[in-house]
Amino acid sequence: QARDLAKFKAKFVQYELLESETDKRREIINIIGHFMHVFADTQGNDIPRLFSKESLQSFAMHVSRFTVKEIRERATNHSTTDASKQVVSFFAQTKEGMAMFNALLKLSSIGDITIEPMASMALPSTLTKLLYLLLDLPEEVSLLDIASNFNGSLAKILHILFSNQRCTAELMRNASNTRLPSDLSRLFDLIYTPTPACNLRWRDIAGKVLVQIFSKAPVPALIFHTRKHGILPSACTSILQSSKINLAEKANAIQCICRCVFGCDQANALALVGSITVGGIPKFLAEFLLHHEQEWAVLDEQEQEQLQLQLTMVKKEENDTSTSAVVTSSVENETRSPSTSTTSISTTTSTITTTTTTSTTSPTNPFLQALEEQEQQDNGRKKEQKMKKEEDAKERAEFTRKQMGLNIRECIQMFIRSINVLLLIGPAPILFDKSPDSLQLSSFIYPSPSGTRKCIKNEHILAHFVSHVNSSATTSVLRIVFLQELYHLIKKEKVNYFILRNENILVQALDQINTFDKPCVEAVLKCLEYVVCNLMFVPRTELQVLASKLNDVSADTAVKMLCTFIKFINFQSHFAESFRELGLFGVLVSKIKQTSSALAAQDGNDFESHADSSTFVPFADESRPLFGNDSEERVHAVIADLLTLMLASAKNIQLFREAGGMDAACSLAKAPKHRWHALRIIQQIVLGDPVNTGKDIATLLELMQDAKNQFGLKIDVLK
Repeated sequence: QARDLAKFKAKFVQYELLESETDKRREIINIIGHFMHVFADTQGNDIPRLFSKESLQSFAMHVSRFTVKEIRERATNHSTTDASKQVVSFFAQTKEGMAMFNALLKLSSIGDITIEPMASMALPSTLTKLLYLLLDLPEEVSLLDIASNFNGSLAKILHILFSNQRCTAELMRNASNTRLPSDLSRLFDLIYTPTPACNLRWRDIAGKVLVQIFSKAPVPALIFHTRKHGILPSACTSILQSSKINLAEKANAIQCICRCVFGCDQANALALVGSITVGGIPKFLAEFLLHHEQEWAVLDEQEQEQLQLQLTMVKKEENDTSTSAVVTSSVENETRSPSTSTTSISTTTSTITTTTTTSTTSPTNPFLQALEEQEQQDNGRKKEQKMKKEEDAKERAEFTRKQMGLNIRECIQMFIRSINVLLLIGPAPILFDKSPDSLQLSSFIYPSPSGTRKCIKNEHILAHFVSHVNSSATTSVLRIVFLQELYHLIKKEKVNYFILRNENILVQALDQINTFDKPCVEAVLKCLEYVVCNLMFVPRTELQVLASKLNDVSADTAVKMLCTFIKFINFQSHFAESFRELGLFGVLVSKIKQTSSALAAQDGNDFESHADSSTFVPFADESRPLFGNDSEERVHAVIADLLTLMLASAKNIQLFREAGGMDAACSLAKAPKHRWHALRIIQQIVLGDPVNTGKDIATLLELMQDAKNQFGLKIDVLK
């Protein structure tokens, strides 16, 4: 290795003494080959020690200069299609081009020592311009296979280069020239420029380069130029207004811009998010979502139907496969016995034949055996190449599907999640009301912000995007995604719920629960459950709104709401008292009385004429009547369950008596379908109010006496 290193140093000295540019260009490939051979297994940090710093910088300069020349020569006086084809063919197919890119990758990994001369040769800006050129790469299968190898190397080199501020400074060197768009502006244009699906990879690389520049290597000129020329709001507006790119492409481009802002340090992020809010982008994006939600709702419904159809077909195929497997297995079992002897004979014969052939061939034909081994190796190599091509094709197809697929919900989620990231950028966490509340547990303490980028700090985005979408969304597809992202935002930092509470975000959502479908109802109740069970907070206003909506919602929604209330009481018995103060207890008692009155008023409803059997199960047994698809009956059953839990409070029992609830429960006990739940309510009252036990027993005895032929009722009361 020392001898090879000495030879390489000598050759490089001779190379630098060459005066002719043509000779240097011809010999650079040989020098690169020697460099890659000598330092193939050497770590990047050790190369400057083995090969002097000055020589290494000079070598990096030569490689970068000739790489830039090769790109510019192919890009000059050609159409963009021909130029892109020539560039990719040179760097991905020719020995010289691949050697240059491999050397650039090796040199860039060394660090500042080599990146500085590479930047001085305008390599970073040339490679970013190359991305724009590659958007016109023709759709040819051979070129796609070539490009799949080339784009990996290009992406790695750009990623390393733009982790260094020297490269960002080189990119911004012509930014003050107002006559032409800056390289930075072109990069932002690139992320939403229309291009065939096969070339989306170049747009993806451009997006990653932008994020890398802003997060790892920002310079003052970058932030100043971006703000002065309004690059971010201008790009967002162009993306949302474009009719040449689809929804998924728009969502990816907006996500890229928001990631650029979020990746900056606090001061730069504040400056950039300020330019976005001044440009009115949060409100514009909200209007964009609201304007198209009806159209997206139709597309989403079609997607869901298609997905359901695909699932049905998959299940059918699985069933058919399992059925055929069972049939095949039974046939094999039937035919196994008679064929055993034949198989044995055949196997024996085959073994004898193989042995004979081996004994004849092995000792006398070693050359043929070597040929066979070589052929096997060649076949294995071809098989590996084929598998690699298939994997590359699958990867390209998956990337294209991800970029171009029209999954409406994923696109909306990307929009909302991207803008929600900017919610977390601001001078300080938004203040919220910390007034004491009698409903809260004595141990409750309002949380404090953690100081990280997890709590809501941007009032403008909160008011113009979050509140606007929350109050104006009308379709299920937008509501469900918004509520899911709201849940993630609340989970991110405890203080976020209390900041959102100032804007009544959850209150507004619960106020519309009567218009929600099943997924939206589940999503908004999930947010409420997190507040109660994880934050240990009693949300007074939200629970009041939810209780007031109990009479306005469908039966299925009512059941979900009531089950949520039951979950709260099981989590913390304190809620039995809280629900009374919030008015829910009064609503439930009214429901019980209405049901009792409705049953008593039914034509021909004579409780005494029903000679029923016993249906009551002891209180300790959790089994209960099942009502099937009868939604109204399920509502009454869950109301009774909730009342039973709330009647564990002596104050609630007293109010229940005063409101006539005991009489209503006794009346309901006469109806077999309501008896199980009614007697549980009565049992809870008897056990929870020892002062009036005698009176309650007398009431039950009267109930038994009035039920002349209802032996089932009498047995249940006795139990």
